[in-house]
Amino acid sequence: MENANNEQLERIAHYEELMQRCSETMASGTSSAAGFARLQENLRKLSSYYGSPEWRKDFEDDEKGLLPEDMKRGVLSEDGIFDILDRGKEWTESVLEGLMEKDYWVVDILPRQVAKYQDGQFFEIEKYFLSSPRIDEIRKKYSDLLIKLNCYYDICFCLVRSSEEESGGWITNPGPGVLEGGMADERFGNCTLDAVIPVDNTLIMLNGDDTHMTVFNPSDELFELVKALALGEGLYVWKPEEE
Repeated sequence: MENANNEQLERIAHYEELMQRCSETMASGTSSAAGFARLQENLRKLSSYYGSPEWRKDFEDDEKGLLPEDMKRGVLSEDGIFDILDRGKEWTESVLEGLMEKDYWVVDILPRQVAKYQDGQFFEIEKYFLSSPRIDEIRKKYSDLLIKLNCYYDICFCLVRSSEEESGGWITNPGPGVLEGGMADERFGNCTLDAVIPVDNTLIMLNGDDTHMTVFNPSDELFELVKALALGEGLYVWKPEEE
């Protein structure tokens, strides 16, 4: 019976180390986005490996007893790797929920919040701006703002298709064309774009069926930069009033 070769052993050891790194990052707590980009990248790699022919071969060879007995191989346990990926989703959700409880500001096409008591036809006008081609123009402003912001900060993006309840996965610093193309897609109206700036512990959210974007927990420096970029796109930044 032929034993595993060095390439296979190195592959298993590599993904075993990635799984350990994920576990250590999640064990560090869920109060901030520290380690967010690294964790999402490692989870993406683990998920890709788990569904690959390589993982199946490694798993089967382990079942046949072809791997060294003293080799760490938790990544070849279906329960083990499924558990780490599931914990990764919970950890990510916990971080996002924590950031959504922080102070936030709105980036909008309007210069201030429309109060309930004010006259006007806000909903009719909002409906007008949500129709094509006006909403396409607005999304272009937001994609340009985020692309420019990415010049100053590493940003992790995730496109969530809410109608299908599935995530496109997290990508750190995607190419400008990737981000712009995703937001220009006609299906974006049923999606939510989440953007995390790990170094600043900030969350930016944009729902495809909204004309505004929300920025949670920005530092003073980031806040001033967002305001400047928004101004350049003909947008406004304001703080929601207490209800």
